[in-house]
Amino acid sequence: MRSVAAEKIGQDWDSTTRFHCSDSQLQTFWKAAERTAETCTIDIFMDNASREARQYTGDISFMVPAIAALHGSAPIIRNYLNTLTISQLSNGLFLDCCPGKGASSSGPYEACFSHVDAIWRNYVWFGDREILKKHWKAIQRHLGLWMSLINDRGMLDVERARNGIMLETFRFFPYFDWAYMDRQG
Repeated sequence: MRSVAAEKIGQDWDSTTRFHCSDSQLQTFWKAAERTAETCTIDIFMDNASREARQYTGDISFMVPAIAALHGSAPIIRNYLNTLTISQLSNGLFLDCCPGKGASSSGPYEACFSHVDAIWRNYVWFGDREILKKHWKAIQRHLGLWMSLINDRGMLDVERARNGIMLETFRFFPYFDWAYMDRQG
C-alpha cells in the first residue's frame, strides 16, 4: 500500500444546543439522541447509519425535531423539506425515498403527512414564512387528498382509500426496524 486517505462526511453545524441537568439518565438520553442524530445525518437524513443511506419520507417525523432541538434552524432541514416537496406525486402523496429508488411509489400515508407537519412545525418554531409560502401548494394538494377520503361523518373512509385509485399508494402496515443499536445511541 502506497497511500491511504480518509474523508469525513457530515454536517458543519452553525450552532449547537447544550443541555445540562441534574438527572443523569436524562443527560445520558440527550447525549445518545445527539449522537444518533449526527450519525444519521450526512448531506441527507437517514433512519440509521448501519443499513442504508437513503432519505426516506418517514425519517422527517423524528429527524427534523431532533436536529431543530440540537442545532436550531439548520440548512439541512430546508434541504430536506425542499427535496420531499419536489417529489410530490400527482395524487398528493410524496415519494417513499427521495431522491427516488426506482419506482414512483409513495411513502406510507402517515409518513407523507409527517412532511406537511414538518413544514408547519418549521414555521411555528422559527417563524419562517418563506418556507411555508414555498410549500403551500404542496400542502394544499396533500390535504386535498385526505379531504377526498373523508366520509359523511367526517372520518377517514378506509374502504374508499383501499378501493379507489389509492390501492397501490396506500399501504397499511406498522414499521419495524432492525438497525443495531448500542448504549451510545
